[in-house]
Amino acid sequence: AGVMGAYLVLFPTAWVRAWLLIWVGEVPAAVFLVIWFVSQFFLNPNSGVAWVAHVTGFVFGAIGGLWFRGTKPARPDDPESFRLSYD
Repeated sequence: AGVMGAYLVLFPTAWVRAWLLIWVGEVPAAVFLVIWFVSQFFLNPNSGVAWVAHVTGFVFGAIGGLWFRGTKPARPDDPESFRLSYD
């Protein structure tokens, strides 16, 4: 969940391939991740899934993504965009 939160911050406009009901399609990462995040609140508390841990991990991952992003937006095709800026 933390990695997905960081991905939302670092690559919100990237397209991801996902199962969409009965077919596989591509959607913007931001759309998919927001839907996943909201879906965590609808899990049955007795199902054994630690949905609070998922939500917390997602939020902390997004915060970590903001910290790693620095002042320059990251791009999935440019490894240099991940360099931290200490200016």
